[in-house]
Amino acid sequence: TRVEVSNYMADLVWPLPADWETSTAFSPVGLNVTDNTASVTYGKRAVERIKDSVSAITLGRRAVELEMGESTTIFISGGSGGYSVVNSDTQVASASVTSTDLEITGLFVGNNTLVVTDAWDVSSDVSVTVSPITCGAYITPTVWKEFDCYNLAAIGKTTHDDPFIPSWRLIGGYWQWGRKGPDPDQWYDTNTPNFAHGPTGPNSVDANSNSISNWDASYPPDESWSSLYKTANDPCPSGYQIPTHMEWNGVIQNNAQNIIGTWSNDTDNYTNYTSARFFGDKLMLPSAGRRYMSNGAMSELGFRGSYWSSTDDLKDRALFLRFDNDVAGRFWNDKRLGKSLRCGGNDESKSFSELGAAINQVRFFECETKPPLDERIYDTIFSQTTGRRICYEIDISYPPLVHAETFLLSARYYRSDGRIKCDPDMYFTVQPGWKNSFHSSCWGSSTPGWWEKGTYTVKLYDGTTEISQKTVTIE
Repeated sequence: TRVEVSNYMADLVWPLPADWETSTAFSPVGLNVTDNTASVTYGKRAVERIKDSVSAITLGRRAVELEMGESTTIFISGGSGGYSVVNSDTQVASASVTSTDLEITGLFVGNNTLVVTDAWDVSSDVSVTVSPITCGAYITPTVWKEFDCYNLAAIGKTTHDDPFIPSWRLIGGYWQWGRKGPDPDQWYDTNTPNFAHGPTGPNSVDANSNSISNWDASYPPDESWSSLYKTANDPCPSGYQIPTHMEWNGVIQNNAQNIIGTWSNDTDNYTNYTSARFFGDKLMLPSAGRRYMSNGAMSELGFRGSYWSSTDDLKDRALFLRFDNDVAGRFWNDKRLGKSLRCGGNDESKSFSELGAAINQVRFFECETKPPLDERIYDTIFSQTTGRRICYEIDISYPPLVHAETFLLSARYYRSDGRIKCDPDMYFTVQPGWKNSFHSSCWGSSTPGWWEKGTYTVKLYDGTTEISQKTVTIE
């Protein structure tokens, strides 16, 4: 798209001031990036230089809205110089390009300015592609999931900080599991019985590290957060929700990891904001620590990162992602602890209903590592003294696909009292031309003893719709 410009001559004193004759010509282009569009404003001043003398000053303004990832052509008086993008006076992206090709990447939501430097005597059309920063990670070898670039209630989101450089502004707030927390306008400087705000500056007096008045000692109602759907108590913004523990496990298993910064050797350092863990190159989680369940005081800042999942046992514990400078894993913890939240967006999988499949059979088998189909021994009763991982297997039929697609099936193993024992959700891929396939997912331990005796109800879900129910017994 060619964006026309109306130029006009300015009322100037001639000859031009000496500093104009010797300064480098420039032409700012304002880029105001919102969640899905970028407003581009061209103008302020463009100086066309011929050799060492200024022959003319042209002034102009124009604006165009771009969808993220789209491109347009803008006219710059001058070309072949350097280009940079600045945000809040900090350079966040730059490129030295030809006079006809400019791709702007790494933009943050907010006001960005494209500065054209060293513009000389060439007038040219420049094609501009606007691409904002996106964050996410693989949750299977082939399924990419979007994540918010910032911890929930991180001040850095409001100031458009680089989400891949640790700082105090990226720490964010701490939630007790299942709690809604305060209104978003109170996230940055208010403590409540269920929520502690993050630091308000880089110094120890800004850390909000002390105990929280009236820190809640009670537990939230059942299903305050859910791994099947977004509840009213989920504090994530529209289009996002708290990740399930299976999604966190997928992040751990399917992305190269590395750590940055200086990691604390104790749990009581309240000014170390430099350490973080990368999962791939598009998801960085700060080691923001946690809050004690007894009084809400800070612990483990710069030593560990602790991020809640939406998965709980329908009683007093929930699963969370924990990492330090050595390893990342999933663990159970008391819901009254305060932990970080990183909201997840959409992923590239499809719902089970989109496959149009019929479930022919659901069967169970026990294993240490998943055996081939012809070596599986199926049953619904397993020994507590020898049972390790208990797997469910689906036999499904469906219309053939043109392209390979990945689908999500959710599963819950419920104890006899209604509490969730485990939720081995399954992402499975169907190849083009297939009409029938077998898929399985397991939960337990490589050694016996993890399963308590009793009868478990196993429910399979497509989204929030129950599509199968079976029982399995441990005796």
